[in-house]
Amino acid sequence: MLMLTIESAKDFATARRRALLERWLNILAHRPKDLLSFDMVKRTLQLQDSAYRGLHEIELQKIIGSVGKHRHFSRYFYPKNDRDELRWRRVDELFHRHGFEPIEVYQVDDAYFVRDGHHRVSVNRTHNVPTIEAYVTEYKSPLPVNKNDDLKSLIFKMRRAASGTLAKKRAPATLTIV
Repeated sequence: MLMLTIESAKDFATARRRALLERWLNILAHRPKDLLSFDMVKRTLQLQDSAYRGLHEIELQKIIGSVGKHRHFSRYFYPKNDRDELRWRRVDELFHRHGFEPIEVYQVDDAYFVRDGHHRVSVNRTHNVPTIEAYVTEYKSPLPVNKNDDLKSLIFKMRRAASGTLAKKRAPATLTIV
């Protein structure tokens, strides 16, 4: 059994402080403050076709969502509450002693959604590690998705794309004075 150290308690406290600070900064800057639910994104973008892409090194800043745990972590993957502290600290201990196995993610254009490895992502973010190894399954997206998107922006993009394909672009209105 893994013994928890004071260091892991300090690391968890740091992660929680960052989660609170991140929330306020994102509110003030009008940036997305929550992780995206992969299921909601999949439904919104009508994602269907996927392909396994293998093991890749991915940038943590491009992870914007989760499969099933989008309410447990902040947008930058800091823990939102103390409920998972013991699990988080155990993963932190592994970080200091052994390192991690790769996580599993879904890729949608230039963004990633964690399927397995949420706490590993959170611990790496807390320690300012810029990348992580991941087994990637890619979904083809009908439009661009990036780290700045939230569900509202994706819905807006889908509507804009739909109207652009359904309606011809109108010439700008001109005023003729007779």
